[in-house]
Order: sequence, then structure tokens, then C-alpha cells
Amino acid sequence: MARMFLIVIAVFAAGIAGCEPSSANSPGNATQAINKASATAPKHIEFNIFSAGVQQGIHNQQLQVITTAKQFSSLLSMTKLSGTTPKVDFSAHELIGVFLGANVGCGTDGLKINDVQYTDTTVTVYASRHVGQPNVAGGGCTKMRLAGLSYALISIPKTDKTISLVFN
Repeated sequence: MARMFLIVIAVFAAGIAGCEPSSANSPGNATQAINKASATAPKHIEFNIFSAGVQQGIHNQQLQVITTAKQFSSLLSMTKLSGTTPKVDFSAHELIGVFLGANVGCGTDGLKINDVQYTDTTVTVYASRHVGQPNVAGGGCTKMRLAGLSYALISIPKTDKTISLVFN
């Protein structure tokens, strides 16, 4: 029995002696983890406001990604845009359309594109809605709603990443 106990202890001690410290706790791996995290942190991407204003035809809040002239033509056939519609080179760029849904305040709600950021796998458009506030005592509105809903078309470099919209 004592002999068996000594064998078990010898095997256990040999196992412990052969182990190396965990590499997760070494300073080099901590630096690698930080570098990896910062490599995947969102980065700003340059974008241009292609067209913005008030549109008629799209009544719900939505995001549209337009990668071809045919898709852009289809969009133009279902909505009437108040802004300019210059040409875009779809071989190098794509358009992202942000369309506000129904107005919730007085007048026509405003739309602002705050930023566009990307990671290794995604592109995120950050936008904000500016709601017209009541401007009469008692909470009434004297602003007339414009005929349409706010929109913005932005141009970004061509990408194959998933594109999403966040209102902040």
C-alpha cells in the first residue's frame, strides 16, 4: 500500500515538474492580446454626403446599400429625392442610403450622419435624428411639415463587409 502511494506521488510530482507556466500570464501574450484588441477596434472611414434632403416614396426607417448603377436607378424610380443626384463611380465606391421613417416632432425631423466606422468584418453608420420641438405655449407646433421625409445618401469606398446603422 505504501509502495502504491509512493508511485502515485512520484507520477504526480513528475507531472508538475514537466508543466510550464501558463503562457496566458506571460507579459508577451498580454501585449499580443492588447494589440489584437486594438487591431479589431473600430476605425473611422472617410465618407462623403452624396445627396441629402427630403424624399417622397420611402415611408419607413431603413438602410439601403447601393452597389450598382442598376440598384441606384431602382431606388430613384421608387422615390423622389429633393437633393442633387450626381454620378457615382460604382467600381470604386458604393452608396449607403439612410431613410427616416415617420416624423415624430414638429415639422420634418432632421437627419445627421455623425460617423462611419469599420472593423475587420463590419461597417457601421452612426446617425442621429433631430426631432422638431413644440414651439408654442402648451406644446403646439407652428412649423409646417415638409412634403416628405429626411434622407441621406453617403458614398464610401467599395467594401464586402456587412453594413449596419446605429442611431445615437
